[in-house]
Amino acid sequence: MNITASASLNVYADITPADALASNLYRIGFSGTTLTIPAAADLVYSRAITCSNGVAKVLEPDVNTLDGEGTPPTNPDGSAVALATVYAMVLQNADGSLSATYASANMGGEAGTLQPGAIVVHHFPSGLSIGATSTLSITGVSGTPVVNVLFIGAE
Repeated sequence: MNITASASLNVYADITPADALASNLYRIGFSGTTLTIPAAADLVYSRAITCSNGVAKVLEPDVNTLDGEGTPPTNPDGSAVALATVYAMVLQNADGSLSATYASANMGGEAGTLQPGAIVVHHFPSGLSIGATSTLSITGVSGTPVVNVLFIGAE
């Protein structure tokens, strides 16, 4: 599998002063900031997780199993997933009205709330080592939103 990973961040506001004589426009935020994924990245996978209301769905990212499922999904080459290093983890709440929460264990402690339509990016430029005890728990706050999860890493 050959992977060419890229990401850029454009989150900014253009500000025009209220002063009628002002001629300047101010840009505040990030425009075209590049998130670098090392060439060592050799594994990418994603999955859509339908949350449960108030009950965590637990993903084991090292092997891509959800709630201890018997046969985990394979990587794009058809092989078993064996993720050892994470360079980027992206979560997207695909629901337009329901929130979800997420929390990681033994993989940096990332946690937060995914409001409706939210996208959260955790970027680890030096890599984050994970193993058999690493988990990502995702819970529907009220209802059953679908959260899309993407991992870019190395075996």
